[in-house]
Amino acid sequence: MTEYSRRPLANIKAMTHPTQESALSPSSDAGASSSTPSSTSKRPWLIGLGIILLLVGGGMGWRWWMSSQAGGPSQGMMMPEGGLPVQLETVERSPIEESSEFIGNLESRNSVSLRPEIEGRIIEIYAEPGQQVEAGTPIVQLSSDERQSDLAGLVANINSAQARRSSATSELDALIADRMAEAAEVALQEEEFNRASILVEEGAFSQQQLDLAERNLDAAIARLNALERRIDAARANLEESEASLNRAQADADSANSRLQNTLVVAPFNGMLGDIPAKVGDFVSRGDILTSVTQDQILELRLSVPIERRPAMRNGLRVELVDTQGNALRQGQISFISPQVEPGAQTVLAKASFSNGDRRLLDGQSVRARMIWSQEDGILIPTEAIARIAGQTFVYVAVAPPPSEDGSEGPALIAQQRRVTLGSIQGNRYQVLEGLEPDEQLIVSGILNLSDGIPIMPQEQESADDTTSDPDATP
Repeated sequence: MTEYSRRPLANIKAMTHPTQESALSPSSDAGASSSTPSSTSKRPWLIGLGIILLLVGGGMGWRWWMSSQAGGPSQGMMMPEGGLPVQLETVERSPIEESSEFIGNLESRNSVSLRPEIEGRIIEIYAEPGQQVEAGTPIVQLSSDERQSDLAGLVANINSAQARRSSATSELDALIADRMAEAAEVALQEEEFNRASILVEEGAFSQQQLDLAERNLDAAIARLNALERRIDAARANLEESEASLNRAQADADSANSRLQNTLVVAPFNGMLGDIPAKVGDFVSRGDILTSVTQDQILELRLSVPIERRPAMRNGLRVELVDTQGNALRQGQISFISPQVEPGAQTVLAKASFSNGDRRLLDGQSVRARMIWSQEDGILIPTEAIARIAGQTFVYVAVAPPPSEDGSEGPALIAQQRRVTLGSIQGNRYQVLEGLEPDEQLIVSGILNLSDGIPIMPQEQESADDTTSDPDATP
């Protein structure tokens, strides 16, 4: 058993620091002064050696941390026979698009709210909400009793005006016939007057007979002039009766038009919206009865920054996309405004989308991607990328180098490769540097890989169940 005892402080000092005791004695002053510079000259070498040891230890620690972060298998995990099972994907060049995303609302080219042109009570509704209708299809019937009575009265006025016109026409025809007879009488009396004048000059007739012939001629002329005035009056009467008939006809046409307006019809082919009114409701001009929408082609309004205006053109491809960026429907630019929105400094563009299946709706909010350009490049899945210390790496399957002893090694190993990434498209990244076409990229088990580890390729799982429907509604 170890025994502990108190020792004098002087003995302890002598045991632990013998040089200090000699340095304190008067006889050793010279020796102490000569040994101090030697101890001081050794300190820089010790400091340098410590720095070198720290650097070497830090480098080895960093390499160990890099290896652990690369996802190598843990020490406790057994390596499967033949290598770590992984899935491979052949690196290929595929189209890479430069695009911009927008959010907007679809709208129909032809959509109208139906309103009555007259006020009245609804007595019949012929169509159902959501029904496909053609132009001219009856939709709503308003009460027409009062307007039918008005039309009947106006038709009676037309008949009366027609009768007056017929009477005036008959009177005018009779007066014209009388004028023809009176004109013949005037010609006869004029001939009698001329013959009597000749006979009076020859002495065969007396002056009294000449005066009688002159009086008969004057009377015939007077009757002819009176008939002319009556004819003028009859013509004026006929014109007035015709004007009255025209007014009556116009009033009847207007009443008939109002009567026709009691029937609300579809202005063009399309789908009916909601019909909030019910039979018996009284509606006024301006009340909305329903709507008709032609949704075979829908348009999307896009506000494009003015900086992009030089790249815009009709026919530019536009895609409707889902929240994951998958294309659902393809359209194209059909209109570019020649004006700029002053406040936002944007240009209005419209993209048209075919909607034959009617899965898109008028007023629907959608995400759209405008494709500016397209070129070939390399795209890889996001799950194939490892991030280590702020850098991006992938693993490719390569054949191992031949062993020095000639023994048979694994068929493939994982080789860590640093890559430079570009933009992301859906769930794939563009690779700018680090990969070449036809290389075998490891796309599974990235967390268990490390540089040089043996691997065993496995078949890829079928992706049929995860493929998005290209016609799905966004």
